[in-house]
Amino acid sequence: IPNSKVVSKYNHANAEGMRQQYVAAFAAAADYLTVLGIQPVLVNHEGKEDAELCAEIAALSPCGLVQIEDPLAVKAFIGKAELAISSRFHGAVNALSQGVPCIATSWSHKYHAMMSDFGMGDFCVEQLSEDSLLGALADLLEQKNDLTAEVKNRAASLKQQNNLMWQRL
Repeated sequence: IPNSKVVSKYNHANAEGMRQQYVAAFAAAADYLTVLGIQPVLVNHEGKEDAELCAEIAALSPCGLVQIEDPLAVKAFIGKAELAISSRFHGAVNALSQGVPCIATSWSHKYHAMMSDFGMGDFCVEQLSEDSLLGALADLLEQKNDLTAEVKNRAASLKQQNNLMWQRL
């Protein structure tokens, strides 16, 4: 789940160089998954700019591309995935809240805090490169069964805590 804000000239002085590195990292992850027999799919979670970024990644690697307008349908689609790699905060939350292990490519402090809530703090990639993303992906795949169980348990606990908070309010 790419995020054009990560490589936007409005957010970063070196946006063009960052964009090339970002696209290459996502394409390398897609190639890695393809070799393992896992079909990578790019999810456009947020409009025209993300669609352009998805197209750049797909030009380098054989990926499916999905754009779903309905937020609940996007969440349902993400919930069926084996794993997720997301630069969109809500994309990562959609995955983790449904028990899908996720790597977050962070560009804000809020990502690490959220990932830690789900027991996935070690999978918050703050300095994105091909090596850092592929390393995190290899680690996630190696631990996938345990991580899936942990994420599901944390998601259930967080939902219960959230329900209790709303009852108190």
